[in-house]
Amino acid sequence: MRHPPAFQAEVAPGRAWCLAWALLVMLASASVLAWVTALKGLPPALLLLLAPLSGLWAGWRFQRQPPQSLRWDGQTWLLGQAASRGGETRQGSLQPMLDLGGWLLLRFADRPERRLGQGRSYLALSRADMPQQWPLLRLTLYSTAGPSEPARHPESPPIR
Repeated sequence: MRHPPAFQAEVAPGRAWCLAWALLVMLASASVLAWVTALKGLPPALLLLLAPLSGLWAGWRFQRQPPQSLRWDGQTWLLGQAASRGGETRQGSLQPMLDLGGWLLLRFADRPERRLGQGRSYLALSRADMPQQWPLLRLTLYSTAGPSEPARHPESPPIR
């Protein structure tokens, strides 16, 4: 069986992902603020001022995350700080959670597994943010995945 070639790219949250994150935070804070203003009888202008500010802050904060280095060394996926920043590199598996053709949401899970929820990172990548590396990333991502097994109910006999 042939293995995909080594792959390396610096990845950072894309513009579209930062905008979506800011919009999500703005809508969530607007709903909480609407509830609080209705409960306490505060002026609705508070809602119109604070909800957009929370969205702007979240988008700005998310955009400031440092780029990370994503590598496939032929055996395992590695995720760590960009080469220019040094730091710890983690080994793990990379799984596509959502594939929209030009946009991918990937889950990186550390090996060995840590406690519940720890050691998982989500990467939102787009073709627009990495046009040169996009074809090789997709090729490597789907070539490294093992064959999928059909889901079976534990009590049902296999279909023959």
